[in-house]
Amino acid sequence: MSSKPHTFKARIAFDAILSALLVVEMFFQLTGDFLHEVLGVVFFICIAAHLVSRAWIAGTSAAIKGKRMTARRWLLAIMDILLALAMIALVVSSLMISQVLSSAGISLAVAGTGEVWYLVHVASSYLLCALVVVHLAMHWIAVASVFKVPYNPARRKAIGAAVNT
Repeated sequence: MSSKPHTFKARIAFDAILSALLVVEMFFQLTGDFLHEVLGVVFFICIAAHLVSRAWIAGTSAAIKGKRMTARRWLLAIMDILLALAMIALVVSSLMISQVLSSAGISLAVAGTGEVWYLVHVASSYLLCALVVVHLAMHWIAVASVFKVPYNPARRKAIGAAVNT
């Protein structure tokens, strides 16, 4: 946990906002194209801010160079890479199928590839949701501590096993 609890709480609050944005984005049928795309841009900007504000890249790089990588740290790094790849696929596919850009006369996709990009967009969005759930589970102890959720792995064997895994 961070040496500055207020900073850690702010990061958790920011993560909660990201999670809420992700949920709203998944309700495309209710938001429609325009709001979905505007919130998508906000989501991507927030993700970029989330990644830039993290010191994990420097910490993980130093741990790899110093050969201090634990199995958990490797799993976290792999998870972060998978999340980044899912986000890249989502951003690229978003640009390719954007109705807002298309209505402005800007089309980035090659003619006839719209359906493929749509499938990439849908698949990467569901993959991102699944990875976010796993990411949250991997950080559950820290999240629970911020919200003062009593966490006792001995009492909650299923949750404890999932978090420890």
